[in-house]
Amino acid sequence: MKADPLARLAPEHRLLLQAALGPPPVATKAWLEWRHRVEFDGIDSASQRLLPLIARRDGVIPMGDPVHGRVRGLYRRTWVRHQSLWAGVRPALEALGQRRIPLLVVGEAALVCHTSGGGSRPIQELTMAIEPRRQADAVEAMTQLGWRPQLVGVRRQLRWRLLRSGGSWGFTRPGSGRAAKHLRLCFGAPWAVADPMAWQGAHTMAVAGTVRQLQQPGDLLLQLTLEARRPCKRMSPQWIADVVQLLRNADPEALVNCIRTRSCHRRVLMAFHSQLTAAGELVDDPAPAALLAQLVR
Repeated sequence: MKADPLARLAPEHRLLLQAALGPPPVATKAWLEWRHRVEFDGIDSASQRLLPLIARRDGVIPMGDPVHGRVRGLYRRTWVRHQSLWAGVRPALEALGQRRIPLLVVGEAALVCHTSGGGSRPIQELTMAIEPRRQADAVEAMTQLGWRPQLVGVRRQLRWRLLRSGGSWGFTRPGSGRAAKHLRLCFGAPWAVADPMAWQGAHTMAVAGTVRQLQQPGDLLLQLTLEARRPCKRMSPQWIADVVQLLRNADPEALVNCIRTRSCHRRVLMAFHSQLTAAGELVDDPAPAALLAQLVR
């Protein structure tokens, strides 16, 4: 008997995913059951991150539901935060651009750009990949502007002083609090930097008034799906929402070659298949199955 890839997914998260992504009859039923089981004022952070997806769906939340306006407010707040994030990091990105340091938008920031998510998908910080050989130049440019690394503990501070190699580090802009998250630079993340294919297949797209290079959807889809396999007490539902949204906005045929090459190279095609199949079945969406059908041809 095969193990359920979604066995660690909480029941309330299953319902919320179905409400956010399932076909209308399923979505409405799932929302009503979720509201019956969960106290809205006490929902966890994972549930809060999924609610903006439902804000744009007509008819899922009944008009008489007292939380209808609050869910729409979460969408608006997320959209405003995205605009603020891009505006806040623009001086740093311009400084890196002046030094001709290539930047690749990766991770959840790339996901929002590919899916035109607006306020549907909250992100905490913008992540940019930088070629490892330009690490020292990037650090110098950031510090000259007054941006500071988010250092936690003596060991990390020592690594910073020694201009560590590899890894990814968050930066906060001048005048921000210690807990603020704005910009993360990746100097050695395997999905973003170490493999030259990540740069060669990048997509050029207009983002917040500027033209940026984005991580290609195939790489992003593999990254999101396989990261969900990491052992933890409770599985986060966000990856399911992310991969379904990404597939709905991408051409399956355009993803096939990239995913087949990359997944076979890392010997993870079977794991990718099981994770994606389970995600599609949960929300009754044909997009994952359409992609997998082309992969096995």
